[in-house]
Amino acid sequence: MSPRWTGAERVALSLLCVVFVLRVAFFSVDRSHFIDDDYEHFVNARAIDFLSFVTARVDNIHLAPVHKLLSYLIAQSSPISFPTAVALVSVLHLIAAAVLFATLQTMRPGAYNLHISVFFSLATTLMEQTTWWSSAAHRLPYVIFSLLALLFFLRHLQSGRLRDWAASGGAFLLALGAYSKAVLLPFLLLAVVLARAHAQQQKSDYRALAIKLLPFACVSLTYVLGYVWSADPIASARPAVTTVLEALSLSFVGLAQSFLPPIVTLIAEPEVVLLLLAAGSAWLIALQPENARILLWLFASLLLNFLIVAASPRAVAVGTSVAAIPRYYYEANFILALFLSLAWPRPPSTGTGTSTVPVLPKHNYAGALLRIAVFVIASGVYFQAAVANFEFFHAARHKVALDYRRALSASLAPLNRHAVTICDEPAEVFMRKFLSTQVLQKSEVLPLLYPDLRFSGAAQATHRIESSGLIRPMPTASEATLRSSCL
Repeated sequence: MSPRWTGAERVALSLLCVVFVLRVAFFSVDRSHFIDDDYEHFVNARAIDFLSFVTARVDNIHLAPVHKLLSYLIAQSSPISFPTAVALVSVLHLIAAAVLFATLQTMRPGAYNLHISVFFSLATTLMEQTTWWSSAAHRLPYVIFSLLALLFFLRHLQSGRLRDWAASGGAFLLALGAYSKAVLLPFLLLAVVLARAHAQQQKSDYRALAIKLLPFACVSLTYVLGYVWSADPIASARPAVTTVLEALSLSFVGLAQSFLPPIVTLIAEPEVVLLLLAAGSAWLIALQPENARILLWLFASLLLNFLIVAASPRAVAVGTSVAAIPRYYYEANFILALFLSLAWPRPPSTGTGTSTVPVLPKHNYAGALLRIAVFVIASGVYFQAAVANFEFFHAARHKVALDYRRALSASLAPLNRHAVTICDEPAEVFMRKFLSTQVLQKSEVLPLLYPDLRFSGAAQATHRIESSGLIRPMPTASEATLRSSCL
């Protein structure tokens, strides 16, 4: 295939990724809005000083200043804009796909890395992030900085430059500042480097690698000890061992659902899905025996990733159903992509010594067009799967939030807001965090969306906002007396 056509295929697949992300973004803006934890983050971002806000724990569990910083930036607009938040999440997802491609090319150059990166970008779990800001503010930066940490670490191994090692460490700290799952990043770096050595049939200098990763591991250990020492009783609760084990096995089914939605939906039985995954692994090992070790490192990396959720306080609340929550598989997909790139069958290599250069298969116009057609079909299937997940897990709750916002906007439109005083009451349920002890008032939440609203107690208020979002005039004194006499 000519270089020009190689570029054309890359451009076509890149545009396909952008179109897919735009479809998800427009759907999210049309069918969703800020909900639950989002409002607590935005209220606190305006109510307390910046340093106290970014250093406060998320859910009394995660010390995530990067998450808090992004929420702080969104909260500074007046009113806060859900389309802006969705646009930011969409851009971050595309950046993650681009960084993944750069990482794969650094790790092991190959003709299939572009396709694996496109595969990652067509994530069914992206809609889980675009429709819920609080989830996205954790996961998108975590994935990006984790990939950057791996990218710079691989460059350090190739060049020996200290600045690459330092850049990897900085990216690791930022990943840890986004999401506490980054405590596993030192293990992931180790797993990828050793799996890469297996793929290239090279020997590893375990002592040198351990020395390079020791500071990373010490940071993770310090973070874990600090978490254990300061965690509140709710964050310290742990599910039964049987619940953890069952959730772990179901997590592999959930991961398969995220990247093989039609097949898993048709099979339905978790045991059959696990057998299918085992068969796929056996096929890869049969093609290249060294894949056995690569897949073992993949299994270990995914198992630790799933264990954090399966053994978390959330599993205490919802049991093994925690494995059915789609948003947890967004960050697992990039781990899968890394090891899939190493295990995917490669053409013979040429070179001498430890340096090998993959001989790329000859391409042709028909092959490129076929690959583009497959990805076009896949993008449609994955989008429909993302919509189905949203409809099943979130649509009803998000519809309440969106209907409330639309009804409130319509009710406010004909009113002179300077002459209206709203009765202050506790905010609606969908504006409160799940199991939160902080009860927000409407006077705290609604000015985020309508900056010029005024609130007061019932005695001075002229209007009241109903649970539907409609605004009604407060009853006059005579009307209130008449109502009480009729009771």
